[in-house]
Amino acid sequence: MTMFEAIQILPGASGTTRQLRILLYCRALSIFVPTGMRPMSSIRMLLADDYAPWRVQARKLLQQRPDCYITEACDGMEAVQKAAELRPDIVLLDVDMPVLNGIEAANKIREVTPQSRIVFVTQDGDADLKAAALAAGAEAYVLKANAATELLPVIAAALQCRY
Repeated sequence: MTMFEAIQILPGASGTTRQLRILLYCRALSIFVPTGMRPMSSIRMLLADDYAPWRVQARKLLQQRPDCYITEACDGMEAVQKAAELRPDIVLLDVDMPVLNGIEAANKIREVTPQSRIVFVTQDGDADLKAAALAAGAEAYVLKANAATELLPVIAAALQCRY
């Protein structure tokens, strides 16, 4: 269950104002958050991979952190668009995606939301791809085969470097 907070300014007596704090609870996995509302104490994550079964498994793994708010993208261009819109704390990218590959997407995401931390999660362990991913501004490069044990600690480490 996710909690959202909204502040509404109400007119008071003699021209004064008062704030009304509204707390909302939601069970939805992925919902639109209206302007002025945000998940309280949550980490916004964007999970971008073209392989839907992997996204399902990754979501299950990420939901071990109760503070995660996860949005998904199925190609590199969608990842860039959602990153620009949502300004995630963490972006998890696959290297090999349609429309725009992960390296190109990472470069564009860096331009639109430089505060987002990028972590590549991919099945390709090629040293040149890893070097390209890190050159594109990635904090880390995790193999999918090792994600069950490495991904959450890598995310925690990337978040510690935030700001």
